[in-house]
Parts: sequence; structure tokens; C-alpha cells
Amino acid sequence: MNEQKRETMFEVLANEHRRHLLVALRTENPQRAEGIVPQNMPVGDEKTKDLQAAFYHNHLPRLDAAGFITWNRDTNEIVRGPDFDTILPLLAVIENCHDELADC
Repeated sequence: MNEQKRETMFEVLANEHRRHLLVALRTENPQRAEGIVPQNMPVGDEKTKDLQAAFYHNHLPRLDAAGFITWNRDTNEIVRGPDFDTILPLLAVIENCHDELADC
């Protein structure tokens, strides 16, 4: 794996919403975006409308461009992209060490 792809993985994983979506795709592929926020996405303190805009204009296009997802804008279906397997080891660490990482 080249250095640029590694940097892209860390940039993508820097955001909690993108991490949550990618971890969810490990077990639930495809995901449906309900009103553009993927299913089972914790909204937290953000307003749903703001989060929808962030997914539509930032998160989903960024993940799609990186090849980690394929996003069908017409159906709002999100599936694993052609480079999803390259990020799987990091997603496994995130999911398996969730409790330990939460304290960081």
C-alpha cells in the first residue's frame, strides 16, 4: 500500500460519522441512507438537518472518492467500494478495541 492511500485511510477515519458508517458496512452491506443519513447512525448533539448536509456534501463523496464505498445518489444505497478491503484491518481494530479507544 502506498503512503497516499494510508494517509487517506487515516483522514477518512478521523471523523466519527465516517468511522461509524464504515464499521457498520463490515456486517451490514448495503446500507440505506434514510434522508441521506445512513441507517443506525447516531446523531448525537448534531441537528439531523446539519448531519444530512454533512453526509451529502462531505462524508459520502469523500468516502466514495477514496473507493471505500460506492454511493448511489439516486437510491441512497451505500455499498462497500472497490478499496473497502484495504481499510478492513483498521476497522477491525476500531470495532474490537472500542472500549479501550473510548478512554483516549
